[in-house]
This record gives sequence, C-alpha cells and structure tokens, in this order.
Amino acid sequence: MKDKDLDQPYEANYLKQDINLWIKYNDPNIIYIIGHLHDYFDVNEVEGISNNRLEFNNELTNIELVPSLGCSKDEYARYMIIEIDDSIIFERKSVKYNRDKFVKKIMSIDFPDKEGILNYFYGIELK
Repeated sequence: MKDKDLDQPYEANYLKQDINLWIKYNDPNIIYIIGHLHDYFDVNEVEGISNNRLEFNNELTNIELVPSLGCSKDEYARYMIIEIDDSIIFERKSVKYNRDKFVKKIMSIDFPDKEGILNYFYGIELK
C-alpha cells in the first residue's frame, strides 16, 4: 500500500517485479505478510535480493510471502507457520498431495475461463 488514507491506496507495481518496493517498505519495525500468491516464489528469486537480504545495503527483508495453498503447478501444497512469542518465527512448509486425483476432479467441472485458469494457476494445458 502506498498510502492507506487514499481512495486507491495500493501501489501500481507488482512487488515481484519492482525491487524499489521492497526497499521502500523495508522498515525493521514492521513485518509485511503477503499472501495468496498463485505463482509462488521465494524472496531469493527477486532480482536485487540475495539470501533474504537486500543486495544494495545487505539489510534483511521484512516481507514474508505466502503462496496460495494448493494452487500450484506441482504436487505440493505450500503454507507457512508463524510462531509469535518473544520473537516471530516463520516456517515454510510443503505437503505432497494427490495431484492426479485433483486434476481429474477439476477437469470434470465446467467453469468460466476453465482453460485460462487451469493453465495460469495449475500449469495444466487443455488440448
């Protein structure tokens, strides 16, 4: 969010594509949790971030990314456990599931833009 008091408070750019947003929001007193990402990624995959640190100043990032549970292009459902005590601990998890059973079920259902959704969110191409 660029300014919570605006009518349109959200940034126009997408976090994964703009290292400047990571830098802008890298306040050590705030932890941002961004969830429901369909094309999940680790912070290491963003150009300008290495090993959870901003390369230009070596600061740790304060942005945690959480994928959309079960909405993946492989056979793993990913999620995060957040433990809050004297400190905050983030633990990324993945669980293997029966993707073939899921694909069979979803293929039997009709819904708008089925081809596009299956391709974009799950990597399934209809022939």
